[in-house]
Amino acid sequence: MENTENNGLNEGQNTTEPATVIVTLHESMEATITAAIAELRATAADVEIAKLKADYQNATIAGVSDKDGYKFVTEGIRKMKAIRSAIENKRKELKAPALKYGKSVDGEAERLKSQLEALEKSLAAKKLEIDQAAEIRFNKRTTDLFALGYSFDGIVYFFSGQDVNLGTKTITPTDIRDVEIFEPVLAECAKFVESVKIERKRLADIAEAEAKAERERIEAERLAAEEKQRQAEAKAAAEAAEKERLRLENEAKDRELEELRRQLAEKNNQAGVEPATGPSKPIQDIGDVLESDLAETSIVKKGATPGPTSQAPQIKIDPAKLSQIPAAGVVNTQNPNHVPNPAAGPAPKSAPVWQKPQMKTQDYIYGFNACKSAVLVMFADVERKHTRAEWLAVFNGLQP
Repeated sequence: MENTENNGLNEGQNTTEPATVIVTLHESMEATITAAIAELRATAADVEIAKLKADYQNATIAGVSDKDGYKFVTEGIRKMKAIRSAIENKRKELKAPALKYGKSVDGEAERLKSQLEALEKSLAAKKLEIDQAAEIRFNKRTTDLFALGYSFDGIVYFFSGQDVNLGTKTITPTDIRDVEIFEPVLAECAKFVESVKIERKRLADIAEAEAKAERERIEAERLAAEEKQRQAEAKAAAEAAEKERLRLENEAKDRELEELRRQLAEKNNQAGVEPATGPSKPIQDIGDVLESDLAETSIVKKGATPGPTSQAPQIKIDPAKLSQIPAAGVVNTQNPNHVPNPAAGPAPKSAPVWQKPQMKTQDYIYGFNACKSAVLVMFADVERKHTRAEWLAVFNGLQP
């Protein structure tokens, strides 16, 4: 059974397809154009125009008195104007149907378009509203991306984690406009940004800890250097103070010795002891003083007679000889500067302390001055009587 649902055509309705009509019209127009051109040429043939060119192309008027030339030219103008007018009239005649056709087509087209324009504008307004809403949504989404730290390079939006070796996350404008995929993509972008930030913070914390440790190390070194400097200065100050104390103490002892010498000289004078001449060589040891004093009778009290140990003569020390002992200490004749001699080896344990080259100068001076003070005190007592052996036993037992 034939389906006639969509074939309800009115009787006499033209069922010719539009494309067929256009082709037929085109062929008809070509034929019309050819016929119109032929009619125009019949009005003024090319041969007739060529003849007019040949007759009048070189026409001249010699002057005001040249009537024949003037008449010839005027006649040519008339002929050409008549032909040109005929051509123009024929053109209008031939084109009139075409103008009517064009006006008819234009008018119908305007009528049809005017019916569509109102609907089109309504649809365009609706579309514009949606487009504007989509643009607002797009701008908001890009703003959200920018807030996450994304950038736009003209093609895609991206966030780089290259500085912490996490790569780069990108999203295209198409993805941003897509209603379905944007939200999941945005969530992934936010997660990626957070992971990059966490990694950056971790690395920054490590760098800060290392920098802090380095600062603390430098500060500790600075404090240690300051403490070392302070200790060195304190040590130097203490040594200087000790040196000054020793100097003052030695000066005081020297003054005491001088006073003892004075007192001894006074007692010797009162006891009638004759001072002896000084030794021919410098006194280098306290033993030299004792040896010299025991050997010389000039320092023994006049009229004394030697006897047994219990009757030993009174020993008196000549102050002039004591004054020959250097105040700074006894000179070591083998090593005056107290510089150890590796070839000689260490000094014997039995050697007197003042002959040991490793002895410190201040210790030596202190001990020697103490020894001198003790000797002078003992010799100051004119009633005491001792033998040489007794004196040497006392001196050998002395320690600085």
